[in-house]
Amino acid sequence: MKNNTDTLTPRETIVLREVTSGKKTRDIAGHFGVTPERIRAIRRKAEKKVNKRKAVNELAGNEKKLYMLPVGVVFSTRTSNRLVGAKLKKVGDLREKSDHELLKLPGLGTKGIREINNFFTEHQLDRTLPENQSLKEKVTVFLCDTIGREKNFGKGKARMIAELTVKTGLVTEASFEKLLRAETKSP
Repeated sequence: MKNNTDTLTPRETIVLREVTSGKKTRDIAGHFGVTPERIRAIRRKAEKKVNKRKAVNELAGNEKKLYMLPVGVVFSTRTSNRLVGAKLKKVGDLREKSDHELLKLPGLGTKGIREINNFFTEHQLDRTLPENQSLKEKVTVFLCDTIGREKNFGKGKARMIAELTVKTGLVTEASFEKLLRAETKSP
């Protein structure tokens, strides 16, 4: 699954195509009914996306170099700002962080975690999650990721439900592992 931030919008695609074919910015702006300044901004944003994609694709297959990439080159602006703010500046810095630890970062939610996990999966990179992650942490991440996709389900609610299910014994390590296996098998 590709990140939405990697994909050019139809407008960006048209602007890049028109600019490279030699059309003037003012003519393109007239076509879209916007100012030439707006066309230049769209062009800059599109070129930035293309350059990011090129940088990552050139390193595909070279695990060591991918781990050395700055997070700003790989992830969306929002996600990379949150990671840099937490002193996680390279992709390799995320390697040992659990999803639960990343969820604790201010402003980084399930979409950011999903973006990070998608990058590691897409490039077949190893993201070793700590073995000592507690059952409560695992359940919290699971709830945020599964329920959060369908409803506006925040981290606070997920933590509270996870704490209750673990405390009351509704979820055990074995039953949770069984649930995860069933979840990965379902389409």
